[in-house]
Amino acid sequence: MKNNKIVHQVTKAYMQKNKKRTITTLLGIVFMVMLMTCVFVGKDTAVSYLEKLASMENGTWHLCVYDVTDDEYEQISKMEDMEQIGVSADFNYTMFAQSGKEERPYIHIKSYSEDAFDMYRIEAIEGRLPQAEDELILNIEAVEDGADIRIGDTIDAEMFKRYIGKSTDCKTTTMFQGGFTVAPGDYVEAPAGFPFFFENEDFYEKQEKTGENATYKIVGFMERPSFEKIGAGAYTAFTYNDGTKISGKERNLSLRFDLKNSGSYDTELQQIVGEDCEIEYNTILLVFTANSKDSTINFIVTFMSIFFVVLIVAASVVLIYNVFNMSFDERTKYLGMLSSVGATGKQKRSSVYYEAFSLLLIGLPIGFGMGLLVVKLGMMAIKPYIDTLLGMYSGASIDKVSLVISVAGVIFTVVLSVLTVWISAYLPARKIGKTGPIECIRGNVGKSVKKRS
Repeated sequence: MKNNKIVHQVTKAYMQKNKKRTITTLLGIVFMVMLMTCVFVGKDTAVSYLEKLASMENGTWHLCVYDVTDDEYEQISKMEDMEQIGVSADFNYTMFAQSGKEERPYIHIKSYSEDAFDMYRIEAIEGRLPQAEDELILNIEAVEDGADIRIGDTIDAEMFKRYIGKSTDCKTTTMFQGGFTVAPGDYVEAPAGFPFFFENEDFYEKQEKTGENATYKIVGFMERPSFEKIGAGAYTAFTYNDGTKISGKERNLSLRFDLKNSGSYDTELQQIVGEDCEIEYNTILLVFTANSKDSTINFIVTFMSIFFVVLIVAASVVLIYNVFNMSFDERTKYLGMLSSVGATGKQKRSSVYYEAFSLLLIGLPIGFGMGLLVVKLGMMAIKPYIDTLLGMYSGASIDKVSLVISVAGVIFTVVLSVLTVWISAYLPARKIGKTGPIECIRGNVGKSVKKRS
């Protein structure tokens, strides 16, 4: 039998004889792996849940850019790490003759591609989504408000833009909610979601026709989109586009990136569309992956992940190292006997590593399984509080929390667990490897001898 095998057999026998110390070391390793699993799998699970919750309000898109030309669209579609592009266009307003509510006399028509429907989570609750340019899906609130409209009915649309004007007799400028102002004798285009404005002595609503006409067939009804404001003067309706040409209109793009690889996606996008073009961020979704526009929040999210990993590694190293170090005297005696019959320093070091990594092989699956259980129970415990916090903004909730076990998370857990165990065993192994056989057998390792004159 080779010397290495002899050393390992003796180490195995030593571990079986000292069961209490072996179990203590194993528990330390299991606890360390469990905490590592909580950091990586727990982070992936929490971020996934938070992203799903946030996307229920604004959708799964990351950035939006408006009025994109054909050339800009080509460049954007070729960007590295581009995952999904939703194409949309605003067709403005048309009168809604069938409306059952006096203060909501309009339909606001938008054109969406298939990916745009997906990213904004637009789903039909009755009928289906539009599949052609002459089909519409309408906000179900129109029916709930008493509109005389059904699936299969048609709407003749004559498009126009809405403007809010102020009488010249007024002497002050008025600021409306939404950040736009109207001066006396002037009129301003009303923003999306603006309520219907009944004409009075001071204000009036003006319609400016765009010259576009179309006939649409109602093919379905949907829930109110998240961006449609409560109290808006128009019901939102969507038609379909194939993601290429939209009746000569400039496109609006909703973009989703692979954020694991992309670090400068917004900078590159800004270079394509120009500094004057404003980019809209889905902040509540991006913040959980440390990719929001706010660098301070990004730093905090990243720092917390690194902090907990370093803390777990440091605490685990201290625990496992101390267990090895406490048994140093016992270990040196049996290794000293082996070295007296030819065991080298390298073989003595391998004894410590053999014990550490044989226990890691047992502790790794146990710790990982326990970590998954802790993550699941932890997420179930804090779920009501997360729902309450984000519900203040979105009013959304998800019934079930699903564990997210990514390949990267498993690799990080395994690699850092192996590294932690190796660091813990390194100093005791190095110390034993340098100790001579006579010192080991005598048991006076590390004890200094006072010199006398």
